[in-house]
Amino acid sequence: MNFLNTPALAILFFISPVSASFLGDALSYSELQYEVGDEKIWKVTSSNTLHDDPQSHYYYRYSDYQVFDVERSGKDKVRSELRQFPEWSVSGWRQMQAQVRLLETDLDEVTWMQLHRKSSSSVTPPLRLTLERRREHKGGVYKDYLFAVIHHKSSGYKRVPLGPRPDEDFQATIRVNNYQVQIGIDGTLVHVENVADWADYHCYFKVGLYASGGDADYGEAKMGVRELTFESK
Repeated sequence: MNFLNTPALAILFFISPVSASFLGDALSYSELQYEVGDEKIWKVTSSNTLHDDPQSHYYYRYSDYQVFDVERSGKDKVRSELRQFPEWSVSGWRQMQAQVRLLETDLDEVTWMQLHRKSSSSVTPPLRLTLERRREHKGGVYKDYLFAVIHHKSSGYKRVPLGPRPDEDFQATIRVNNYQVQIGIDGTLVHVENVADWADYHCYFKVGLYASGGDADYGEAKMGVRELTFESK
């Protein structure tokens, strides 16, 4: 498999070198979730197995990357994601930061990072970072573009454009502190959201790929993660 060959705001946010060894630490607090067909097939790989470098068609190692690779064919959705644990409250300081490469896709929408919440039943993710192949939004047309999809209890969905998909590796950060969510791309703050209505959520981070478009869709998506940290204060 050859992962690499498969086919603006100015506020300083956060720039810090992160050692690749931290990826192993992040895996110690993660499990790999793989789903095809609305939970008809559901697999969970433990953190211990992740350290053994499992190889599959949907999650594998290529060079310095942990690669997520999904294919969708029709209405059934598919995911390959690392789910971080244990859960936490948005009242405190939490951060997920990753150096990633996100390849162009022919899928309409792919989710590649999430702030999710634990529940006894299926729930809407509070925050998803998506790659949109083409999106009409507030009178504009965005192609090959990164968005934040935010869900509030009272107002429903909110979609925020973050910037065009970088062609090379880039740093993505989701930070939570005192009922605010901050999203950064390559050290630049691109969005801040008040999330006081999430106060009773038990939250966690996810990184990987979820073919999340609502309509039937066909195609493949790939994402490589070189560095990953989960931090708290």
